[in-house]
Amino acid sequence: MQQQAEGWQLAYPDAEVVSADVIGPTVELAELVMERYEEVAGVPERAQLEEEAAHAHSHPDIHADVR
Repeated sequence: MQQQAEGWQLAYPDAEVVSADVIGPTVELAELVMERYEEVAGVPERAQLEEEAAHAHSHPDIHADVR
């Protein structure tokens, strides 16, 4: 990876190229990836889905006929 960055730096001398440590599998990274995926896939925002789910569960008689 370092060689690729150095090669890119040589090809584009006006660009600043920096490298960082590996991020690793974190909850924050997974949430960010899912947010971006949902944006691109056209999935409604997570907050809206959570609000709809909470609203559906606030009516105990909604499924009164299911036993």
